[in-house]
Amino acid sequence: LQEDLEGCKQFLNWYFDSPTAPRLFRIHVGGDFFSYDYFCMWLDVIRDHPNTLFMAFTTQFDAIISRCLVIGLPDNLVLIASAWPRIPLPDWVPSKLPIAYMQDGTEDRIPENAWVCDGDCAGSCSAHCWNMRPGDAVVFKKHGPGVRKEKKHD
Repeated sequence: LQEDLEGCKQFLNWYFDSPTAPRLFRIHVGGDFFSYDYFCMWLDVIRDHPNTLFMAFTTQFDAIISRCLVIGLPDNLVLIASAWPRIPLPDWVPSKLPIAYMQDGTEDRIPENAWVCDGDCAGSCSAHCWNMRPGDAVVFKKHGPGVRKEKKHD
């Protein structure tokens, strides 16, 4: 990708132009936007495919996202700020992007009205993340070995 963004863009356009193209598409199941040019390539693809709703989580607030908010994001892109523990969150983010928190027992920034994900994207969730807007928040609970018990809020 770093060596051939144009080739990647051509492939993605071919994929999303196909009759079997998905109507919901999550960018990066793991990973993030690695450069401004890469993010802009995705913006071009997203704008060219208004019948698909795209979603991505990102920590690239200052390096990429703040620059793009000036020109505006496409209506068919839900961009969610990843605010995992110890990842600083710029003051401007909550008014511009929805936020995803990860609770590992140490996170204390989660708003009381945050949606708590139950991990059932295709079932009970009803695609909550796909409908998030600035000011909304979701919390994912960390699972697996080494998880601390969640802090109680006063």
